[in-house]
Amino acid sequence: MCKKEQGSQIRIDSIRIPWLDNAKGLGILCVMFCHVSWGVLDNPNNLIEHFINTFFMYLFFMVSGYVSYHSFFRLNTWGQLLRLKNYSLLFPLFFIGIPKIILQDYYEQGVLQRNPFVTMIVDPMMRGYWFLWYLFIIRLLGKIFKLVIEYAQIHLSRTMRIILYILLTCIGLVLIKYFQYYPLFFLIGFLLHHKDYLNVLKTSDNIVGTAFMFFLIGFIICEISDMQIWFVRKFLLGLLFTPIVFIWASHTGTDSMLEKVFNLLGRYSLEIYVLHYFFLIGLSDSSLIQNLNMPEQGFLLNLLFYLMISIALIVFSLSVARVIHYNKLLELLLFGKVK
Repeated sequence: MCKKEQGSQIRIDSIRIPWLDNAKGLGILCVMFCHVSWGVLDNPNNLIEHFINTFFMYLFFMVSGYVSYHSFFRLNTWGQLLRLKNYSLLFPLFFIGIPKIILQDYYEQGVLQRNPFVTMIVDPMMRGYWFLWYLFIIRLLGKIFKLVIEYAQIHLSRTMRIILYILLTCIGLVLIKYFQYYPLFFLIGFLLHHKDYLNVLKTSDNIVGTAFMFFLIGFIICEISDMQIWFVRKFLLGLLFTPIVFIWASHTGTDSMLEKVFNLLGRYSLEIYVLHYFFLIGLSDSSLIQNLNMPEQGFLLNLLFYLMISIALIVFSLSVARVIHYNKLLELLLFGKVK
């Protein structure tokens, strides 16, 4: 059923991997912090947000690529592509995303601005649930590519295979650019699982140390020069730092209190992600929140304030999620929990 990897459980399927939950727990806490910074306190231009923004969403895609490794290799027929589990992310995208659009439009504008179903397809980024849509497309296309390649290896001539591989490579590069390089981090996570490359990097202190040094130098230069070039500030720094965070997470377990907290958040990261937006609505208009928001009060006090609001969002979301989990139908529709 499972094998061991230096004290961590490597699954497969129903068995959770503690350190991957820890990575997702760190990621979802960062999501809360950034959403509080951007959407509640309207103060995105701060050092911690800049630092978090270099890796936190890339980390989710890297984790997703890592855990998708075995499901890709078990996929052998086109019929398997029709299994409900391959489409589980669409349930929360629409059954939570659409009500959120309706509620937000009526709260902010007093009227429904546009067709919520079309909005979730055409412009999910604006409504917050873009991660579900991006990850669904990346995983589905990856599996389609695999089946096409396997078919080509059996039924096509060498020349036609070369043409097809060039075409798929071009399509892949376009998709990587279109989806803001997130598929690349999914692929990195996938490759780290392949032939256990992760363990190779875990013992390569020189590689990790060099990457961190370049990241730190780059981050400092970006902050001092106030560089706003997205490709440098986010992608290149993320390419250096996200694997380091991933490797750090692979060394963690569930022994310390902090690890236990990250593990809990990671196990319920999807629930927190899809539900917290409802609590964000109207929070930016709260006079109490805005009166307490004083950027001039100092770095540490502001950090504590941001964390307090983030923790409150997490607690509210987990409380609602706990109730939803009592009903299997709601669990399916709202969280995509397919058995």
